Amino acid sequence: MPGREDSFNSDLFDDPVFCGVGAEARWLYIWSKHNPSVDHAGFTRCALDKIAFSTGLTAAKVTKALAELDASGLAVYEREWLWCRHKVKKGWRNGGMATNIAKTVRRFEVDHPMRQRFVEEYADTPWLHDAPKGKEPLWPVVVAETRAVEPKSDTPPEGSPPGSGGDQYSNSSSKQPSTARSSRAPAPADELPADFPDELKPIVAKVKAGLDKIVEQKGGNVVRLAAVANVLTKFPRRDHLSHIDSVEHWALFGNGANQTHRKDWVAFYRNWISGKPDYIGGKGARAGIDRTKQRLEEQMK
Repeated sequence: MPGREDSFNSDLFDDPVFCGVGAEARWLYIWSKHNPSVDHAGFTRCALDKIAFSTGLTAAKVTKALAELDASGLAVYEREWLWCRHKVKKGWRNGGMATNIAKTVRRFEVDHPMRQRFVEEYADTPWLHDAPKGKEPLWPVVVAETRAVEPKSDTPPEGSPPGSGGDQYSNSSSKQPSTARSSRAPAPADELPADFPDELKPIVAKVKAGLDKIVEQKGGNVVRLAAVANVLTKFPRRDHLSHIDSVEHWALFGNGANQTHRKDWVAFYRNWISGKPDYIGGKGARAGIDRTKQRLEEQMK
């Protein structure tokens, strides 16, 4: 049981990303981080039916929860491997632990998607470059080996049988469909949908500008206009100007100022507002839009 954590950190419930996913996804994330099979790097090998049995969730709820965790950036499930992405704590700063994690990641083949993802996430983490006294650090070697090859496609060749052999860290195909981002269709052009409401156009620009500012100062994925528009279409009645101001403050000056692991700020914003109530200061279905437009016009005067 190399990676189990016996203590539970209740600060997790102050994380808006964690609180923004559904109850089943939150429970599955906690299980992924604390289950007896998880290793030091956050990896657990488990088929979907094992996850369902261990968590008490139905197969359909497991699939939905995994998709939520993937979209939020909390965990990734691919080829029967579940990766709790933030199990590697920045505060450990221990040469022995760094070596153990490097050995764990190195057991994957160099072009395995999970190894590629882990190295992309943690390549520049300072304490992973440490080693026990008198020994050379292993993590730089793992990073160099991984970056020297191109990752394999997540899609197996046509006609390939599911679940081919290989050791537990090999590039075997999963018996279950992957929910990883890499298996999704290519992103469409970055433009507003043709039917996007006119009244939301100045608001989507304001929200995108706020997220762009966060990415500029903290790093992360490029903020796509179409992705932001999709969020506003789903939550048209939220007071978006207030919420983007709150997200900016949290990310740059509040509890999130020292967090550097987050990449998808559009997903973060979506999760932030998903649990917020609609604006109720007016009447009718457009109350939130009207309030947000009013505040935007006041700011532009």
